[in-house]
Amino acid sequence: MNYSTVSSALSSTMKINQELTYNFLRNICSRHISEYGDSIGSLKFSRFRVDDKTLLDGIVVGKTDDKSSEYSITIMRLADELQALGFVEKRNMVFTITPNGYMASKRASRPYMSFFALHWKWLFGAFFSIITILLAVIRLTECK
Repeated sequence: MNYSTVSSALSSTMKINQELTYNFLRNICSRHISEYGDSIGSLKFSRFRVDDKTLLDGIVVGKTDDKSSEYSITIMRLADELQALGFVEKRNMVFTITPNGYMASKRASRPYMSFFALHWKWLFGAFFSIITILLAVIRLTECK
């Protein structure tokens, strides 16, 4: 299957949405981590083919039978979407994850940890403000 065949078949009935796109990104990043570890430096070695149906494991993509090329078309469309977002680099039938895609996958898979990693300074300030308010309320109630 060449690129022009896939491009002409992109008018399939399956709709690509944000949830499906991020689930696909998490799948390919988890595969990268299982093969190369948690390293951004090894992203260039982790290559994925659009005809690898296992990339869609755990993602509901609608009705597809094993003999059709709809899996490849779906993966191609998802890779195109991720490339438009700057999360993968695609060349012909192979794509790789970019550092931006890797970090977006981590943020999407662990949103609370990402929030705390970015805003931990604000949390300290909020915590100390709440303690100060509680101490002030306790002092005021003791003064009566």
